[in-house]
Amino acid sequence: MNDFNSAELFAEAYDSYHKKIFRFFRRDFGIEDSEDLAQQTFMRLWAYLGRVDSVSSCGALIYSIAKSVRADRFRQTLRTLETIPLYDLPEQSAPGDPFAAAELRAQIALLEPRERELLLLCAGGASSSEIGKAFGISASAARSRLQKIRKKLK
Repeated sequence: MNDFNSAELFAEAYDSYHKKIFRFFRRDFGIEDSEDLAQQTFMRLWAYLGRVDSVSSCGALIYSIAKSVRADRFRQTLRTLETIPLYDLPEQSAPGDPFAAAELRAQIALLEPRERELLLLCAGGASSSEIGKAFGISASAARSRLQKIRKKLK
């Protein structure tokens, strides 16, 4: 690629991959978060294209960036969950001993990413309708999923 034009490449990549990247994130996150994460991916792509002279495979590059953005979000979610006092978790009492707290943390770590995110929203005080909106589901479905998570944690 002798005539490397990062603006043209970015525009082509955005047109070709935006919906695919959105769907990539949608598997693990709600609609609004997926759109935000897709935008973060393309912002990182734009910054990267400004630093290089050529790109051999734009698709591979975009998915590599998207995987990194997704991992960053999961790490952020886990850090946030770790800072929530255990007694703030839904229908959990404050544990009497440190072993119970460690066991609960381990159980939370074993949850699926979407389940942890739902639990985080609930612990943050979000209503069922707010959680449903974030996940693109009904409030009733959000309550049902939260109940299943509570059963897993017991």
